[in-house]
Amino acid sequence: MKEIASELEQESRYGTAHVYRSTGGSVAAFLNKREISLWALTPQLLKEYEEWMRRRGLSWDTVGTYMHTLQAIYNRGVDRGVAPYIPRLFKGVFTGRASERKRALPVGQVRRLLVEKTAAKLPDDVEHARTYLELMLRFQGMPFVDLANLQKSDWKGDHLILRRQKTGHELSVAVDDRAAELLRLCA
Repeated sequence: MKEIASELEQESRYGTAHVYRSTGGSVAAFLNKREISLWALTPQLLKEYEEWMRRRGLSWDTVGTYMHTLQAIYNRGVDRGVAPYIPRLFKGVFTGRASERKRALPVGQVRRLLVEKTAAKLPDDVEHARTYLELMLRFQGMPFVDLANLQKSDWKGDHLILRRQKTGHELSVAVDDRAAELLRLCA
């Protein structure tokens, strides 16, 4: 896990590297600091690890993240020939997401943020932040890093065409009249 985390950091994927290191720490705590090879993974050991995490009060999202990361490490090991291929090894454990709380703002709160003006004039930096927030929401929840890295050349007619910072995938987003007005304010 440390090796893969280091590789991820060299690729500037610091968040993913952090998840790999956290997973490694969790597995080490479960195993009382002793290391095991990928050859030692069994469905029973994985189930015990899942149950150990739940007894410690970890949420299903955290359990799923750690198990998914462990599965990704195992898959890399199989691809590199350092782990045996065991069909359906992770079948009996939770590797997904089970959000236990809503993170999205209700429509009314978003409307208040974007439409209602306060009686007092807000400082320029707060108005600027509000402009970016509105653009991120108008652009389907675009991450700030992608918005901050926009170039004028990305705006082609009534669309933005850009590459996502995190994934490198091309993204095309419609620009309505209000979004165009906000983009001009940010330029």
